[in-house]
Amino acid sequence: MEFLKGRGFLFLITVLCLIGGKVKIGSPAHYQLKIAIDREENKVSGEEIVHFANKSKKEIREVYFHLYPENFKGKIKIEEVREKKERLSYTKEKGILKVVLPSDLLPGKEIVLSLKFGLELPEGEFRFGHYKELISLINWYPILPLYEDEKWSVGLYRGIDDPFYSEISSYEVEVILPKEEIVASTGGLVREVVRNGTKHLYLRAEEVRDFGLVVSPKYKLIKEVTKEKGEEEIKKPEIKVYYFKGKNIGELILSMAEEIVSYFNSVLGVYPYEKLSLAQVYGKEVFSCPQLVLIGDELWSSKGLSSYRLEYRVAYGVARQWWSQIVGVNAVKEPYLTEALSNYSALMYMEKKFGKERARALLFSLHERPYLEYLWKGGKDIPVLSPLEIFDSSSFEAIIRGKGTIVLSMLRCLVGDEVFLKVLQTFFSRYKYSQTDTQNFKRVVSQVCARDLQWFFEEWLLTAKKIDYEVSEVISQRILSKGKERYKTSITLRQKGTARMPVEVLIELTNGERIIKKWGEEEKVKKYDLLTEERVSFVEVDPDQKILEEVRENNIRVSRFYRRKKFLHLILGLFLWDIFSCVMIGIVVIILSLFFIFWERFREKSPFLSIGVIFASLFACKMIIPYLFFGLPSMGISEAILEAASSLPFLYLIISFLVATLLTILTLKMEKLDFSQGRVLIQAFIFWIILDVLVSIFPYLFII
Repeated sequence: MEFLKGRGFLFLITVLCLIGGKVKIGSPAHYQLKIAIDREENKVSGEEIVHFANKSKKEIREVYFHLYPENFKGKIKIEEVREKKERLSYTKEKGILKVVLPSDLLPGKEIVLSLKFGLELPEGEFRFGHYKELISLINWYPILPLYEDEKWSVGLYRGIDDPFYSEISSYEVEVILPKEEIVASTGGLVREVVRNGTKHLYLRAEEVRDFGLVVSPKYKLIKEVTKEKGEEEIKKPEIKVYYFKGKNIGELILSMAEEIVSYFNSVLGVYPYEKLSLAQVYGKEVFSCPQLVLIGDELWSSKGLSSYRLEYRVAYGVARQWWSQIVGVNAVKEPYLTEALSNYSALMYMEKKFGKERARALLFSLHERPYLEYLWKGGKDIPVLSPLEIFDSSSFEAIIRGKGTIVLSMLRCLVGDEVFLKVLQTFFSRYKYSQTDTQNFKRVVSQVCARDLQWFFEEWLLTAKKIDYEVSEVISQRILSKGKERYKTSITLRQKGTARMPVEVLIELTNGERIIKKWGEEEKVKKYDLLTEERVSFVEVDPDQKILEEVRENNIRVSRFYRRKKFLHLILGLFLWDIFSCVMIGIVVIILSLFFIFWERFREKSPFLSIGVIFASLFACKMIIPYLFFGLPSMGISEAILEAASSLPFLYLIISFLVATLLTILTLKMEKLDFSQGRVLIQAFIFWIILDVLVSIFPYLFII
């Protein structure tokens, strides 16, 4: 660390000022950083030169810096601040450094500030610190907040989301560390010098909001395979993946990232940088800083191969490059916009790759259900467009990430797919490398749609109003019309909530014909009179569940004929399911027979327990079978079983299992059958089928 002592610091200031450091035109700041990483002491020593230009119309007397390490249980010590050779006075409080300038910085003028600082890295922090062999330096150096509206946007970090708000700047960074260390970072490598077991990396980044890096001697690198590219593909960045375990997942993530970037390039706007790195870190989060996406090792696991959640989270992390690193939003004032845009962009990618049904399932499980569960548990419903200080972690997850993402989905339904994509493209191109807000987003929507949608944003962003659709009446009667027998149906719908939103109404006839009607947002009561050749089977409001609604039970009304048809389908489905389950458990029994001696002794010693094992295996098969056909849900098999058990059919399946098991064991005991006889298993199967079907369909006699 000798380079930071004595005259070294002043020498660095002189050299860097001579070689580089003019503020780029249009960019208020340019950073030059030199750091040395001490892994043994878990410390970092650093020097920083900031070129800052006053682009406002008012003189500036003080300059502020965010000291984010203090918010992450670390320590940052400011040793000195200089302007040229003059030491400047400063104060430090609650993660904010205030520097008093020697004289007013006039509009259009530039100042060069030099800082000398030291970092103490905490253990176990995802964003900033050290854990095992990994060092994370994200939000680690003194950084200028944004200067806008003739004041500094200094906001205290509240530990929720990523409310980091800084100006587009350029960076020159020198990193000194042991030669065996591998670095994944913002920017590109200009050159590398190794001397006496120490490595000097010289990195450069242009037009970025921040600079981050992660360091590990165990990192291995996977690169995109070089291939011939068409004219449209030349602008794709070089994508790299850094990992320390799980090469197969790393290769999978690289493939995902290539597809994701290509998709976002086509629907949002071209990624402007030459590189994008994805790095494995410890934890379960996904975090994005310029040109670098960090993925927690809990996501980076073998189960990710069979899970949609991994790909969704990677898409979310990459989307944050567009919707926070390139297009800037003050996430302290408006945390909604970047979160909603990033999450919904990821969902659009999932829809493109896996289809609308899978994307809709992810929207429900990751966004709608957390919001509804939050309300059911008594959580306070807060308007989406609220400042960060109002939220805690649970309300942020439910309302900003949950409801906020659904609001964008509803906007897409309102304006149509083509117009919605045009909105995103226009918003990105207009505010790339600059700062924006929800007001500007609303202007873009109105301009692209060529209609006033102020009512939509007021209803869904500025209030906590809710919708409650109800099919209140369906009256159908047989009549003769022009000598032909027809059905006249009167339908009455009501909107019992206070929010507004147009919606589709599905009317299905007994012959399967489907009629779609529109229900406008202004109509509290809607009536339809239909004349059809077939009877109406059911009427349902919002059949595809596109609109956010807390209570959906009153959205549908069915006829008696429809009840009977569904009842027969239910019996048939349960019967076929049981037959297939028996085949599966038969296979299980055959496998057990391979260990014949063990199994016979076990049955003789614990006959009732052996029957319990068989029935438990059968029940497990019944729960897993649907996922063999439709694929695992996003959260994996263990959580899928819990999710399935919480739904109504599986609740009664559990009841039927318990009743069937109990009655079978009692019957076998009363008849004093020999448990070693094979016919006992056959009798158990028969009992299972009969009792399972009877017990499973019994509740539906009352709820259909």
